[in-house]
Amino acid sequence: MVNFINEQIVNKIGTYNNGQLKNCLFKLQKGRQYLAIREIINGGQADFDTDYLCGDVLYTPEMRVLIYCYQNFEQHLATKLFILENHTELLHQYLNSQDQTLHNTLFIDIGCGPLTGGIALAHYYCENMLNPLITYVGIDKSEAMLRFAQELSRDSYFADGDRFLLFNPMPERSQDFSLMPSNYINSISASISSIVFNFSYFFASPSLSTHPEYLHNLIDFVYRVCTGFPSKPCCLLFQNPQSSSSHWINKQWYEFIRILSTSLEVTSLLGGEQDLNINYSSIIRDYRDLPNWNNREIKLRYDIIDLSCCNV
Repeated sequence: MVNFINEQIVNKIGTYNNGQLKNCLFKLQKGRQYLAIREIINGGQADFDTDYLCGDVLYTPEMRVLIYCYQNFEQHLATKLFILENHTELLHQYLNSQDQTLHNTLFIDIGCGPLTGGIALAHYYCENMLNPLITYVGIDKSEAMLRFAQELSRDSYFADGDRFLLFNPMPERSQDFSLMPSNYINSISASISSIVFNFSYFFASPSLSTHPEYLHNLIDFVYRVCTGFPSKPCCLLFQNPQSSSSHWINKQWYEFIRILSTSLEVTSLLGGEQDLNINYSSIIRDYRDLPNWNNREIKLRYDIIDLSCCNV
């Protein structure tokens, strides 16, 4: 994993446009202009398909995606790996097929960003010497993110038989979000052994509050997939920042589960959401002249939910 991060993230930041991006980040860090970095990516919620002017530097979509990775990639990776590695027994039926003829986990990553969930899953399989192939469906509204995810999917870190579909759900690019990925999934149904929906910080997006149709389309999509595979083990991995029950950052998650439970049987395998603080050391942000900058704490809220028992 260290080699992957160094090759695919650190080196790309260091060499982008002859080192321009690395120099810009270093100046911002050295000047303690942390808010400027957050502004460039709007706390992870930016329109990554547009340029952004910060000071005298025009940050292109590709630069903004790399800055997003610089800021968030390891955090999202660390939390996903924590969930996978600390709940191996619970996740066994979803991630390690008992059917020796299939060996294919359908991993649907909602708000996939730079393929972080798929990378975490590949690492989990490698570390545990498991061999199921991955059919990865990544869904994100940013074309720049999807281009970078596609680039990462070609890395030798993934098995030769792994399959990737990267999908943009925005209305101007597709007529019906709930139908289009469902049609693709139905076309490969014969090889699927289990289904995992991954929501990694997706529900922290404020656009879900301003566009309620996004939430309803998403619920329809999850319902279509689950009812299309009634005999397959199906679960949902949720992770988000901690907050009070009334805070907006998790409000749409609670609404999502409330509506989904009216049509599917929804069961937390952990007995409810878990709050945990996780510490990790950053590889990407290891600047020797900025002591302790690379030691970070994540305040994580997560759950593992079974969706395999459907009221259909």
